[in-house]
Parts: sequence; C-alpha cells; structure tokens
Amino acid sequence: MKLSAIALATILLAAAQSAICQTSPGDSVVNVPFPFQVAGKTLPAGSYVVKDVDGVYIRIFNAKTTGAFVQTHSVQRSSGNESKLVFRCYADDCFLAEVWTTGQTRGRELFHSRSEQARMQRNAEMKVAEVRPLP
Repeated sequence: MKLSAIALATILLAAAQSAICQTSPGDSVVNVPFPFQVAGKTLPAGSYVVKDVDGVYIRIFNAKTTGAFVQTHSVQRSSGNESKLVFRCYADDCFLAEVWTTGQTRGRELFHSRSEQARMQRNAEMKVAEVRPLP
C-alpha cells in the first residue's frame, strides 16, 4: 500500500514539474493571486505558464489544470517595456485581457468573452489589475 502511495506521489510531482519546465524563451511564469476567467473557463489562483503559441493563440496552464488555448490579436504598446498580464475585473470576476513580454513593442489582447460583454453592457464598474512574472 505504501509503495503505491509513493509511486502516485512521484508521478504527480513529475507531472507538476514537467508543466513548469515546459517553458522556453519568451514564456512567462506568473503567480496570479486571484481566480480569473479565460476562454470561458474559471482558473484558480496560482502559478501559471503563459506561452505564445503562434502569434495568434496563447496557452495558459499550470500543473493542476489543463489550462486553455486562447485566440488573441496584436496590440501596440504605448508605454512601458515590462512583461505583465493585464486583467479587467468587475466586482469579484477578473478576465485575462492582455499579455505583454519584456522587450516587445507588440502584445497580445484577448477578445471579450460573452460573460465579460454582459458585464460591460450593464456598465459594471471595471478595475484593471496587472500581474508581473516571477523573477
């Protein structure tokens, strides 16, 4: 019984480690301190890897969730030069809005989900939250 528990723990640890180790240059690892919505899914607070897949899609995932592939469009940076994730928050509901990478003048903006559009139509108060990558 102990052997199977140790084997299961080893497999889970390897899976968690491989998710975080799947980073490559240009990827960001961020610790998001609140749950957020992306691609119609609510992802829990935690550490995430954000990868630019092909200049149109991004992938956001962590070791505990499958994450999401999200279609984006290009946006021009008006100021600043830091990596960050930008969230639009309405009360307790936050939506991933933008992904920026240090040294890049162009970033990725996500399309508004139906859920976010409904909040916008109700003129819900919106606040912006920024999360910087882990050093």
